[in-house]
Amino acid sequence: MAHRLPWFFLILILALTIEVSHAQQQSGTSEQSTLSDNSVDDLESNPSQTPIFRSGINFIRVDVIVTDSDGNPVSDLEVGDFELFEDGETQDIESFQLVQISATPEPGAEPPRAISNRYDEEREAARIDTRTLIIFFDDYHVRFGSGARASRALVDFLENNLLPTDLVGIMYPLTPLADVRLTRDHEAIVRAVEGFFGRKYDYVPRNDYEMRYAHYPTTVVERLRNDISLSALKGLMIHMGGLGEGRKNILLVSEGFTNYVPPELRSMVATVEPFGQETASGNARLESTEQFFLDSTLTFDLREIYSMANRFNAAIYALDPRGIAFSEFDISQPTVDIRVDRDLFRATQNTLRTLAEQTDGRAIINQNNPLSGLRQMIRDSSSYYLIGYNSRRSP
Repeated sequence: MAHRLPWFFLILILALTIEVSHAQQQSGTSEQSTLSDNSVDDLESNPSQTPIFRSGINFIRVDVIVTDSDGNPVSDLEVGDFELFEDGETQDIESFQLVQISATPEPGAEPPRAISNRYDEEREAARIDTRTLIIFFDDYHVRFGSGARASRALVDFLENNLLPTDLVGIMYPLTPLADVRLTRDHEAIVRAVEGFFGRKYDYVPRNDYEMRYAHYPTTVVERLRNDISLSALKGLMIHMGGLGEGRKNILLVSEGFTNYVPPELRSMVATVEPFGQETASGNARLESTEQFFLDSTLTFDLREIYSMANRFNAAIYALDPRGIAFSEFDISQPTVDIRVDRDLFRATQNTLRTLAEQTDGRAIINQNNPLSGLRQMIRDSSSYYLIGYNSRRSP
């Protein structure tokens, strides 16, 4: 039996609940009371009516996927089969639930309700028996041809693997969070996916915001695009935190991230194609060193993303639309030194692996047909254990 236990048992999901009661204080428990100025006199005359405000309850829920050697879910475990640790300290499991979602609803289960506003969306997403998926199209880091292939594969997946109750949303790097909506109108999602195209190394401005930096050097524009995409992902993680306690999936369609631009693709004006650039063949080692230092800053940005994802119980499934590939650049672009090319290819794929592995998702890379990986994403969110505990750490 192969147990896939998320590493983020060590991550705290801080939850604050306040319970107002008139119960007596428990022995050994220190409780504080907060009184308004208008009620001081009444409380002094009748101290037994003093309200008690309890705070500091740090209840955390995390999901655990358990599969056998064939990848099938194991659903006959009990609470005694688990041990829960936080920073090396054993925690008492206080809630334990097997979540199984299938095409056949549980007897007596509440039917799904229509979604007409943001309140309906949050209410339905909070249900344990609802699978939630947001597709993040990182068009800044996907080539046009790769985006077309990804679109066809995703349409096939969406048309044949979703349940009517599944909630699905779509986001781009420049999509405001207020416009990210979850829907059960899967036909509308398919139509939106069909219109997806990539824009990697395409610097033609599509909106007023992009016009502002259209005449910057390509090195600057690539850094800006990285900041935009990664900031959007961080915001999405926070948004997912308000969508219930169950497992939530983010499908990141991207070719990965890098702050490095080879000399052959550098231009003083991003919208002007490089002309007569000197190749890096004689300085490959110097270029590799520059790439290493430029990409080292990405480590911190990625850490922020997967830390937030773990805090809000969101798993990232990274889909590399390049399929089986061995280099970063194709014949449509200037020839880049082969060593720099391969180093860059590995570096971008590693960013996808990091985001997936550190959030208990999966990296769907080096696959011309990603359907098996996409179906595994659905299986992961269809059968898991939801475990809750009160952290012994301070709030």
